[in-house]
Amino acid sequence: MMRWIFLLIIVGALLGGGYWWLTGTPPSAEVKPPQGEEAPIVQPIPNAAGQATYTDSTYGFSLTYPSLYKIGKVPNETGDVFILQDERGVGMQLMVSEFDEPVEQLTAARVKQDLPDMPVTNPREVTLPSGFKALAFESSGGGFANSIEVWFVARGHLYQASANKAQIEFLQQVMGTFAL
Repeated sequence: MMRWIFLLIIVGALLGGGYWWLTGTPPSAEVKPPQGEEAPIVQPIPNAAGQATYTDSTYGFSLTYPSLYKIGKVPNETGDVFILQDERGVGMQLMVSEFDEPVEQLTAARVKQDLPDMPVTNPREVTLPSGFKALAFESSGGGFANSIEVWFVARGHLYQASANKAQIEFLQQVMGTFAL
């Protein structure tokens, strides 16, 4: 299982980094994320004009995002990577893969068990508005130089949402609408 998760992270990092390299659109200027433990990692956004909803029939999830963003689905050996970005290439990715362990909530220790070299900084347990318990943490070295991560297990799949720390509010908004 450790090799699959490691392979999944590497493939996701390569896909995300490769796309931004090919399009020549690096992430926007760094914006400081909210500080403090009391700031939740996900917040729902109102369903208003200018919003679009994506529903994936393979995994049965939906999420709402600003309609100026586009979403693409890239298959890989262990699942799919969903890339959500604006015309500048700024956005987030959501990697979905099979997960056959009886885990209800990921922990930093569980991530480190499979990925001992992956930086897991400021880990905290959060609950998505849809009720799923997730592990939120900061990392570096993947598809984003300094990333914010929200990982959770649901219905036999591992969901790994990632964005540059400058996009923390966008990640919060989108994952705040995640429904399964």
